[in-house]
Amino acid sequence: MPALHAHWTRYARLLVHLGHWHPLAVLAGGVLIIRLVDELIGLPGRLLPELALGGPQSAIAAMGIGRALFEVAMVGPAMETALFQALPIWILRAWTRLPMIGLPVVSAAIFGATHLHYNLLYGVSAAAVGWILASVYLARLRGDGWAFGLTFGIHAIHNGAEVLFQQW
Repeated sequence: MPALHAHWTRYARLLVHLGHWHPLAVLAGGVLIIRLVDELIGLPGRLLPELALGGPQSAIAAMGIGRALFEVAMVGPAMETALFQALPIWILRAWTRLPMIGLPVVSAAIFGATHLHYNLLYGVSAAAVGWILASVYLARLRGDGWAFGLTFGIHAIHNGAEVLFQQW
C-alpha cells in the first residue's frame, strides 16, 4: 500500500507542476498524449478487426467536412468539457472530500460511460482520454487558470484531427 500512496503522491505533484507550465506546452503535450493513448488502445482493433474501436465515423462522413468540423471539433468538445470535466470536478470539489487524485478518475468514468454506446473498447479509450483531459483541467484550475480553454483546446484539436484524417 505505501507504494501506491507514493505513486499517487507523485501524480499529485505532477498536476501541481503542470499548472505552472506554459499553456501552449500543455496544449501540444495534451494532444500528443491523447493521440498516443488512442493508438495504443486501438492497437488490438488493427490486429483483430472485430475489436476495432468503432466510433462516430459513419455519422461524421455523412455530415460533410464543414459541418463535421463545427459539430465534432467545436460544439462537442465545448459541451463535453463543461459537462464531463468542469461540472463534475466543481461538484466534487465543493461537496465531497474526495482527494485531488480521485477527481480525474470520476470525471474519466463519466466521460467513458457516455461513449460506451459505440462499443466497449471505444468507451475504455474515451475514459483514458477523459482522464487526461480532467487531469489537465484540474492542474490548470490549481495553477494559473486557463483550465476550460486548454482542456477544450486539446479536445478540439484531437477531434478536428480525427475529422480531417477521416476525410482523406
